[in-house]
Parts: sequence; structure tokens; C-alpha cells
Amino acid sequence: MTSKSPYSHLRFIGFAIPTVPADIVPVGDPNGPGAVAGTYRALNNFDQDIEARADLLDEAAQAAFAKLPADDSVLNIFVAPEFYWHGTKGPYAYSDENSDPVRAIMSALEQRFTSEKYPNALFVLGSVITTQVDDLDHVLADPQVQVRNDLVQAFGKSWHGSTGALRAKVFSLMEDFIQFAHANPKLEVRNRALIISTVGANQVTGQAFDSSSLTTEKYFASNEDFLLWDVTGASVVTEQAVAYPVLDLSGGDLKTTEEDSKAIFDVGGITTGVEICLDHSDQRLRKSTFASPWPSGHNALQLHLIPSCGMQIQPASVAAQAGGIAFNCDGQYALGDVTSTKPESGTLSGVASTHVNYSSGGDAPYQAHTQITRVLTGAQGGNSEQVGSHDATFVVPDTDVTVIDLPDSDKVSEVFAGGAGAIHIYGATKPLPVG
Repeated sequence: MTSKSPYSHLRFIGFAIPTVPADIVPVGDPNGPGAVAGTYRALNNFDQDIEARADLLDEAAQAAFAKLPADDSVLNIFVAPEFYWHGTKGPYAYSDENSDPVRAIMSALEQRFTSEKYPNALFVLGSVITTQVDDLDHVLADPQVQVRNDLVQAFGKSWHGSTGALRAKVFSLMEDFIQFAHANPKLEVRNRALIISTVGANQVTGQAFDSSSLTTEKYFASNEDFLLWDVTGASVVTEQAVAYPVLDLSGGDLKTTEEDSKAIFDVGGITTGVEICLDHSDQRLRKSTFASPWPSGHNALQLHLIPSCGMQIQPASVAAQAGGIAFNCDGQYALGDVTSTKPESGTLSGVASTHVNYSSGGDAPYQAHTQITRVLTGAQGGNSEQVGSHDATFVVPDTDVTVIDLPDSDKVSEVFAGGAGAIHIYGATKPLPVG
């Protein structure tokens, strides 16, 4: 069982940087059930690409921690969005387990995010998409893949050229085809969140992991996790070619190894779950917390962290117990008054919370947001539709908010289309008590 935490307070830091593709052409509403064409912005050289992305994370973290007082009673939690890591064709491709790109990325991160440099910290450093395949170019040239791509591009262009009921029908046909394609993929892709704890990491039983660098994995694919087509004509991995692996969560979601697909673990005596984007909409942690073999015999989740690219906190999906906190860092859209980049508090889509937006400005701004809430009463039941179940309820956390705009540069624009983003600190001077 998890031991008593040495931390009495928590501080949350969101790196609100847009992680969507460049040159976006929307099909439907990308902030809803829609999808996008565009380009994957990345460096051609894998080593240079991961070094550039790791450097930007480190610079963002340094900007945040420079504003924070030293306090060993506060655990600092830093979250970056989903899809922070990807290559020019979408997923980083590799041919065997020994060349898994996550290993090289984790090595680059471990060199930067050390306990000496960042004491008392938990980092969720975005997610990385990968595919294990002998010859990616051969798969992309497969005539059956080309048929899929041609059909979806025709749907997308027809949607743009239609109106009213016809437009709705065209989108419905495209959506149905993508669902068919997900059920019959040409590539399996993985989407893993990268986690580093500078205070160690344990199973919820108290058993220490061999390393404090962890991953957890997503299973639910939307219509827009990958491009529908590349607007420059480049051969890339598309939405209609891929699927995520099926994850067995029938026995719950408690991690037993650093690299397993499970999502719940302990940091500094605080039980934490990391749920990636659409898995949150599917109520993964809510369902799996009720299926997990908790040492205490009941749901003990205290922190519910949601790195995303197109998600906000959903009232039916929050799994943290009473007094716990849910925190979302999103790389796709703004919340509430989308033109505001000032902290705003209130009830948003059924969640009493505080949020801050980021916008790159211009006629078609790239956006991002962070959002935080405290759980007043925990969810009852792992199935929100089951008789007798009820969703969690929420209160606006009592804390201060600091916004740090980060400088754009040529280095940023090489790998991100929407600018350098901003740092949002919740609790710089008034950290939140552990519930």
C-alpha cells in the first residue's frame, strides 16, 4: 500500500503548446468529430528532431521553475500535450524492439530532467507516436493503402464543395469508412506518454520500479490522430491506414513495470493516473479504477492527469477520489472565451474549474489550453450509464495562476506550427493542498 506522502501541497505546470499539424485543412469540426489534412512538421534527421523537441521542453521547464520558490513540501507536476513527439511521416518508424525510438527519446530526456536540476517533480513530457514495421515506404506504396487515401481525400474535397444535407452525408460516409479502416488497419501505431519522476516511482503496492522513467499507452483512436492526407503530396501515414493496439484492462490499470501499457502508479506517496486524450472521453480511468485490485480495497486515485490534443476535462470521466485533482494540458483548442489568454474560473461543460488559453494570434490562430479542477465528491460506479452510478462533482481550486509567454524562434518553427506556446503555473505562490 502506498505510504504517507512527504508532500503536503501540489503545484501544476502546463506547457500549452499547439501540437497539431501544420498547413491545416479541416474536414468537419476538428474540435469535435472532425479531422484534418495538413503536414507533419518535423526535422528529417531523427536525432536532430528529438534533440530539438527535448531542448524546447527543457527550456519551458527552466522558465517555469525559475519562478518557483524552493519548497520540499510541494510536488511540482509538469504536463505537456499529446503528440508532442512525431516525425515527418507521422509516427517514428522502427524495425525491431531494440531500435524503439522511445528509448532514445527517454535517454535524451533523462539527461535533461534530473533530480538535481528539477527536485520534487513529476514530468509528463507529452506523447510519442511510433510504428514497428520492416519497410514503411513499402506499406505506404501498397495499392490498397493508396485506394484508402484516394477515397478519403475525395470525401474531404467533396465535403468542402458541398452544403447542407449533402455535406453532412459526405462527412458521415467518410467517418464510416475511417471506422472500417481502423478495424482493418495496414499499420499498428502506438501512442505513449513519457513520464519522468525526480522523486522515484512505485507501484501502488509500494514496490519501487527499477527506473523512475515510465510510459503509459493510449488505445482509442479518433478521426484526427493522423492526417487524412498531406497537402504537399508527400507520402505519409494517414488516419485511414492505422489502428492502436488493443489493451487488456480487464484486470485494472495498475502499473507493474515501467514500460507496460497501464496508467496508474505512485509518486511520492501520491497515487497518479495518466490518461491520454480520447481515452479520457472513453472513461478509461473511471472504468479501470473500479476494476483495479487496490491494496486498500477501493479507488485511491488522487491525481488524474490528461495530456491531450483535442480534449478537456469531462465530468463523466474523472476518476480521482474526493479531494483529488484533475489536470488537463491540451495542444489543440481553446476553452470558453477562445480569444482570452487570461485565467478564467467557473463551470465549463459541467466542470467547475480554472483554465487558461494560448493563442498564436492571426486570422487562423493555433491554440492550446490548460484546465484544473478539484473533486468534491468522487464518481460512484465504473460505468456512468449504470443504474446507481453518479459522476464526480467539482469545485474551483483555490490557487493563483501565472502565465509565462515563451519566445518564438526558428528552432521552434522547425518542429511546431503554432509557436512556442506558454507556461501556465497553478500555485506558484499558493500551491494546492493534497486532498
